[in-house]
Amino acid sequence: MARVGWIDICRGIAMVLVVLGHNLGLWQTASKMGVFIYLFHMPLFFFITGLTLKLQEGKAYYVDKVISLIATYLILSIIMLPIISFFNPDAQLIDIVSGIFYGTGHTIQLVPMWFIPCLALAVLITYLSNYLLSNLEYFKKISLFSRYLIFALVLLVLGILSIKIPQHHFHTLLAWGNFEDSGPLWSADVAIVGAAFIYFGGAFRLWIAAREIDQVPVVYLTSIVLISLVFMIAIMNLGAAVDLNFRKINEPGLAIPAMVLGIALIVSFSIIVTKLNFISKLLIIVGQSTLVILWLHNGLQNRFINLFMSPGPYSWILGFAIGLLVPVLIDVLIIKKCKLISKFIYPKFSGYFKS
Repeated sequence: MARVGWIDICRGIAMVLVVLGHNLGLWQTASKMGVFIYLFHMPLFFFITGLTLKLQEGKAYYVDKVISLIATYLILSIIMLPIISFFNPDAQLIDIVSGIFYGTGHTIQLVPMWFIPCLALAVLITYLSNYLLSNLEYFKKISLFSRYLIFALVLLVLGILSIKIPQHHFHTLLAWGNFEDSGPLWSADVAIVGAAFIYFGGAFRLWIAAREIDQVPVVYLTSIVLISLVFMIAIMNLGAAVDLNFRKINEPGLAIPAMVLGIALIVSFSIIVTKLNFISKLLIIVGQSTLVILWLHNGLQNRFINLFMSPGPYSWILGFAIGLLVPVLIDVLIIKKCKLISKFIYPKFSGYFKS
């Protein structure tokens, strides 16, 4: 689909939240902010995928998306192998490589990259569920919007149940420990939840298709932002907590509304920001450098905080700035300026992170 400014802004804000959420200094000095971010920032990324994914396309389209994601994940992981080995001299290469192929946040050194194979699996689940269920007589009779909402709710329940199933009796012989700690291959249980939010994004895309969403009065959007914020803080104080990397959804009855409210907050705020020319341009640049930020931010900001700064707000703020801006500069000034590097980082058959 053609680029939509507020969606790029939304993606940029989501990436800012990811960098903040992975900042060690933030958790030391303002942990409540970290808990708040984790309530919704990963569901938000799946939702954004649903906004841009052509859900009614056929098998070839989805195969391309899945292969593109996995190829990108493997290429970026292999590029970082020498650096990973340097900083982990006691680790066996076979353990590092097998951890990459297993692909969860507990088996890889570049922890934030767990999202890419999980997203690939979520996209695959979206295709399979849409293909299998849409041919049923009942779903042929209802609107596409209603169909997506039903699929989303069913997958959300199944995903939460799969996360909650006791897994201590499953064990692996791999170096990172047991199944309970590492989770299933490519975070398959989380991918089911991810597919649900892809459908929510698809349903929202259908809902706004006949509406000029960027023309909604700022006062209405601001009201949504403030109301969502108030309810989310209340829900957080009641014990709701989410960390999809750790497959944790505490108090699902509260956590699910918090995820939805968080998405509503960011979407509304993104549309407001479109009216702020300078800020919107910055966030669009961030949104278009999502992959490289995801790839590099964690090591940059946290190694900077640990090596060069003492604990405190200044260290995490400066670390955050480095973790966000350095990958953006690398992407804009080096990767996207050099066709050879760009084709390597963004494989030719993969336009996924650019669309």
